[in-house]
Amino acid sequence: MTSSWKTDTKRDMLTYRFIELSASLIENVLIDDENDMRKYNKWLTFISGNNPEAIKVKEPQPALLSEINPTKDASIKLIALPSDSNFAVEYKTPVFSMTVSIIYNFDNYDINAASIIAFDGDMVMAVSWAEDLLSKLDEMRIETK
Repeated sequence: MTSSWKTDTKRDMLTYRFIELSASLIENVLIDDENDMRKYNKWLTFISGNNPEAIKVKEPQPALLSEINPTKDASIKLIALPSDSNFAVEYKTPVFSMTVSIIYNFDNYDINAASIIAFDGDMVMAVSWAEDLLSKLDEMRIETK
């Protein structure tokens, strides 16, 4: 991130919108689909070594849970990180790219911690894009599988 990122007043709106969007995507992919949640929990169990074969993964790698293409030129990747409830969400469009780190509390349906790890591009366009996508998710007009 550039030094202008640290002093730009638009960053708070950008941060808020993308953390909200990332939490909504986690809820749509995992909470709203029991099968996907089972797969996620099975993966966590496997990488921790609590599996029937007692296989312990030395260096667990992140796992792609879902790739969403809300438009033909945009992609969102929901990635499970190797610790419980820890995710990265990568956004790529022609006008911006961003990665959000989020720790989601499934018991309370809330965010424990979140931050923007990387951002490059047009902040105003990114906020507008996120607001449009949030409204589509709320209206169930976007497929998250």
